[in-house]
Amino acid sequence: MLCTDKEIPAFISKLFMQVFAEPRKELFLKINDENLALSWFYENSDLNLKQGLEYLQLAKKEKFEDIEVDFTRLFLCDDYFLKAPPYASYYYSIFGDMISENSTKVEKHFLNSEFKKPFDALPSDSVANEFAFLAFCFENQKIDELKIFLKDEMLPYIFYFLNNIKTHSNTNFYRGFALLTENFMQIVQKELNIKKQKRAIHHKNTGN
Repeated sequence: MLCTDKEIPAFISKLFMQVFAEPRKELFLKINDENLALSWFYENSDLNLKQGLEYLQLAKKEKFEDIEVDFTRLFLCDDYFLKAPPYASYYYSIFGDMISENSTKVEKHFLNSEFKKPFDALPSDSVANEFAFLAFCFENQKIDELKIFLKDEMLPYIFYFLNNIKTHSNTNFYRGFALLTENFMQIVQKELNIKKQKRAIHHKNTGN
């Protein structure tokens, strides 16, 4: 069981935090050269992870500059539309805001949990900060708090975010990580027996 070992899910959550926060050449090279943090996925290849791992194998042929460009068009800006906004507020707010009341709500949740978000320049409900909070909960075995946060905050929107990456990414690197993240979240949801809260999602698929 993944969630019974606090170190593995915390480590994986931190990996996703870094992947969705910014393109870092050091991390890119480590993943390509050492299969950093992917050993758990390979050992559990029966969990329909094959395609995601195949994409990351293909990503070894990609240049870091291509990853940077894809990160920008997916998560920061694009001539036509932002492909995969990495903010919960975008999916929950009527106007697709990057910062909203949801950001404030998550910030208060962090403060009450005595958690300091690692990316101050990003909204509290950015994907990177939320994965950092997951890692914090796993590390400190705050499972009840983790379940509430997943149920109320992350699970209602996260799969739309990941689907936008799968649809619009130009690199195998981000396609692969979208699939691995999707599988990880599905496993955590199943093991912790979480039924996500019904929340209005105003923006599901970008570009439509």
